[in-house]
Amino acid sequence: MNFQFDAKSVSYEEALGGDIVQVSFEENPDDDPLNPTSCSLCLTINYEFPPSRIDFEWCDGNDYDGGAEAIKYSISNSEFIVWLDTDASIKVNFSTNTSRYKKIVSLLRKELGESVNA
Repeated sequence: MNFQFDAKSVSYEEALGGDIVQVSFEENPDDDPLNPTSCSLCLTINYEFPPSRIDFEWCDGNDYDGGAEAIKYSISNSEFIVWLDTDASIKVNFSTNTSRYKKIVSLLRKELGESVNA
């Protein structure tokens, strides 16, 4: 499975004092989360219960899946690509503010190492 989409919404949220971090890229932020019909990619990590790793969940507009691990990634201020251990890749074109972008990059570096374009 390989797909790409343009995210109209990008979020970075922390809960429980930073123990849970979630990053979402959504093609349609008003989509029904229980019955999605648009593309999305969500990264979640829970530091409360080690060992911690980023969990990837996605919807390609038809099918919803998750649980794969990232092998590598590439990020710039307008594009995020992740290659997963399932031989899948997801490319997201996005726009966000500098503060949110820096938080996302910091999380990815901390958990996955340097980007392949670093």
